Amino acid sequence: MNGRIERVWFTFKQVLRICHIPDDIALQTTLNMLRHAYNQQRPHQSLNGYTPNEAWRILIERKGKPRPRSQQQRR
Repeated sequence: MNGRIERVWFTFKQVLRICHIPDDIALQTTLNMLRHAYNQQRPHQSLNGYTPNEAWRILIERKGKPRPRSQQQRR
């Protein structure tokens, strides 16, 4: 899991290095765009070609919404 998270940050850093971001509002706007592209537009090999948003919808349809980990560990 750490490798996947590191890859996300690596990708974000690459994009942010080439963008001119003059202030906090522009930074937040850019981060929102990156998050949207990553979660809703970019297919992921590890998710069999689905976007994270599509994979989450499939999971909910098949099993229902997963419980937070803290609730799963109590059982």
